[in-house]
This record gives sequence, C-alpha cells and structure tokens, in this order.
Amino acid sequence: MLTGDFAGCETSIRRGIELVPEHPYFYTNLPPALLLQGKEKAAIQEYKKWKDKPFTPDENYANYDAVFLSDLAELEKEGVIPAAYKDKVAEVIQLLQDSKSK
Repeated sequence: MLTGDFAGCETSIRRGIELVPEHPYFYTNLPPALLLQGKEKAAIQEYKKWKDKPFTPDENYANYDAVFLSDLAELEKEGVIPAAYKDKVAEVIQLLQDSKSK
C-alpha cells in the first residue's frame, strides 16, 4: 500500500484471500486499495461489511473500524493518498468515526 500501487495491491490481496481466506489483514487492506483506485462503491461496501466485526489478531484494536482508521492515518502520514481521493478518504473516515460513536 505504501508504494501507491493500489491496483497491484488489490490483485495481491485478492490472490491472498483465495489462498488463505481466514487471514484478517487481507480484509483490512482491501477497502483502501479499492478506494484509492477510485472504486468507491466497492470500497464502501467492504468498509461497511467489516467495520463492526471484532478484530482479534491484535488486542490494540477492538473492531476492524479501528484498524481501518489507523491504516488511513498511516497512508495519509506517508503521503500516498492521491489528491483526487482525499475527499473520499475523509468521507470514509467520517463513516468509520460515526460507527465508533454509536
């Protein structure tokens, strides 16, 4: 993800899901890989599907939404979010934060 090759990342993630579907980190990386290619509808669908589910591999995160927020912050910090998608990323962040406050 940090290379900015979001299409390549999506391809790798989807292949990983085929091989090891229970690996949770594939599902944390797929939505931003989609979003940052402009596949907003598919990305939002994935974010909504996973955001409220417990994330058990790392005790620092209760649910997937916390992982998503952390990952988006890291992508922003590293400067790999294309300018054209910054507004969409902000909308996703709002969606995830709204779900945490409920």
